[in-house]
Amino acid sequence: MKRSLSILFCIGLMTVLQFCSDPCKDVNCNAGTCLEGICNCFEGYEGTNCEFEIREKFIGTWTGDISPCIPEDLGDLGDMAILSFQVTKDPADVNKFSMQSPNPLIDLSLTAVLTSSTTFDIETTSVEVALPDIPIPLSVTINGTGQFLDVGQVQLNLTFIIPLLGIIDCILIVEKI
Repeated sequence: MKRSLSILFCIGLMTVLQFCSDPCKDVNCNAGTCLEGICNCFEGYEGTNCEFEIREKFIGTWTGDISPCIPEDLGDLGDMAILSFQVTKDPADVNKFSMQSPNPLIDLSLTAVLTSSTTFDIETTSVEVALPDIPIPLSVTINGTGQFLDVGQVQLNLTFIIPLLGIIDCILIVEKI
């Protein structure tokens, strides 16, 4: 009888231990933590195992036509209206990236901050713009938002504040090249 109880106790203990196994034992969450076998990613990371930086989809060279943002009375800017910019990682913050565009019209250096896995805010920045036929440079303040639309395509919603011209809101679709 004692032996039968011992065997039943062992079987019961093994059953309980089997159901109490750690569901995270074989889960590697890279930049996240495991809870009940599922990875919960740290801010700035995504993927089944938190293996991707969210901002990675934005890194690279992008191009788009900024003509919709230029007031008609400034004339046709031709090739200067094609904006090409390089997006690079901010080394200090996984939620930020830089957008730099050495363009003859406007030398931009903007900072973007992720707000979700597909959207970002563009921090307010002031730059000097040298326009053809205008003898002095204009001080332009820029800010806005961006949204990842599809692989290789981002929509930028920009606000330009230009003294004497006012506020210009425009939407640009830029493509990764």
